[in-house]
Parts: sequence; C-alpha cells; structure tokens
Amino acid sequence: MIRRRTVDELAHRAGMSRRAFIRRLQQETDTSPTAWPTAARIDWARERAG
Repeated sequence: MIRRRTVDELAHRAGMSRRAFIRRLQQETDTSPTAWPTAARIDWARERAG
C-alpha cells in the first residue's frame, strides 16, 4: 500500500520550507500540491493505456 505524505513531509525530505516547496511544485508542474497527485495518476494511467 502506498502511504500518502503531507506537503510538510515532502518539503522536509526535499530540504525546503513548506512555502518554497509549494512555490517550486507550482512552477514545475503548473498545478497546486492538492491537484498534483490526481494529475500524476491520470498521466500514469494514460501512459499505461496507450
């Protein structure tokens, strides 16, 4: 089972503040931290389907 991580956990693992992590994620993915997992799952499913 995959464990869901919080934004704070991810920021800590990346060695960044929460705010810096959110800004960087938005710059790189053009989406918010709450929307990114859904978009990533959809992209993954599309790649597997086609």
